Order: sequence, then structure tokens, then C-alpha cells
Amino acid sequence: MLTISSCVKKEGTQGNPSVPPDNSNSDKVVTGNCAAGLLLDNSGNCIIPPCPTGQARDNSGQCVVISPNTNPGFVPQPLETACEVTGYFKSAYAYHKKKIGDSSNINRGAPVSYQFVVTNECDANIYIETGLLQASGFTILVTQPSACDGNPHFTGKFVKGNKNTKFTSTQPTGIIDVAFFPQDYNKEQNLRIVGGVYTGCLKDGGKTVAEFPPQTLSIRNSYTDTEITASVTKFI
Repeated sequence: MLTISSCVKKEGTQGNPSVPPDNSNSDKVVTGNCAAGLLLDNSGNCIIPPCPTGQARDNSGQCVVISPNTNPGFVPQPLETACEVTGYFKSAYAYHKKKIGDSSNINRGAPVSYQFVVTNECDANIYIETGLLQASGFTILVTQPSACDGNPHFTGKFVKGNKNTKFTSTQPTGIIDVAFFPQDYNKEQNLRIVGGVYTGCLKDGGKTVAEFPPQTLSIRNSYTDTEITASVTKFI
């Protein structure tokens, strides 16, 4: 580092009004004192001397070697990333027999009901969905179509929270209790019950967090209530 304790500058006449200003190139000089580490520039100001070529001052005022496109002393902060939902299925139940129209009837039991345990610490966007595919919250009783594309054969819901969120009054914190009621296809046939937990709509870039194993559902009007009730199984 370059240190100059004394420099020279031209003597002015501002303090003696009886003497006209001397604008000529005078050889008279006086010594100007700057603090240690400062340099007297041509205007008579004490300045911090520049760093050698290839160096720049960091935030502490020290000359450091820099590389191209580097801001000396700057510590880049990590980009803020969206909180990702994590968790697992605690339990899941499915009906395997129903009559036409039963799947969307809240009084007839959800085709699939399950509990999902949220484990993420931060608040994350969570999308849960259940659907009926033709074969070839918590305890929120949802009968409206998919929140992603309006498909009436899928039922979905967006929620937001973390492992300390009280999603329902009937469950401990961090547990989403799901019972959805998607519509069947108004005919007797075999269907697959599918669904799970996602970060958002897949068509919009959402990712799968967890999906339950697909379950079979037979739609027949000949089934008795006893047969329908007995068809329920716990698969998680």
C-alpha cells in the first residue's frame, strides 16, 4: 500500500485581498499534510490511493486481487427457494364395491380416505387429489371437481402449512385427513381409484410428493349395503 505523509500544492492568495490573484505558473509551493495512508490529489484533496492494477478494495478497505466480473468483498447470498412439502401416508382405506352415484355421495362413504402426515418445517403449498379412472380436507368432505382442470371424476384441494399446522380440529397438528368424493361415470364398470399429495397441479409444473397404490372399485347396482360395507379394506 502506498503511504504519503506530505505533499505539495500551489500557494493561493485568497487570505490576502490586497494582493491580486496570481494565475501564473508559480514555482512557489507549500507542504500539504494528509493522514497516513491518504494521497493528496491535484485538487488538494486527501484521497485513498488507488489499488495496484488487478486489485480492488473490499468492504474492509483492503486491496485484494480480483477476477473479472467479481465484486470484491461481496458474499453472494443463496437464492431463496420455495418450501417443499414432505411427508408420508399414515393410513388409508378404500371401498372396492359401490353402486352408481355412491362415490360422490357424502353419506355413502368416500371411495378412498387417508391420513397424510406433513413433516416439512416451513410453510409449503400442498395439493391433494383423488380420482376415478376408467379401466382399459381432511376430513374436509369435498365433492367439487379437480382444482386443476375441473374434471368431475377427480376431486382436489389446495392447502398450505407445515408440521405444526392444525389442518383440522379433529386431528393433531401436521395431519391432513382426506375424504374426497369424485363422481363415477354413471354406469356399471370397473374403475381404479388414484391420487395422492402434490406440490401443485402437474400440468403447471407441480411435482408428486406421494401417491397411494391404485385401488380397484367395482360399480354395480346389484350390490347390497352389506356387500358394500364389507368391501372396505385398509391398504396403508
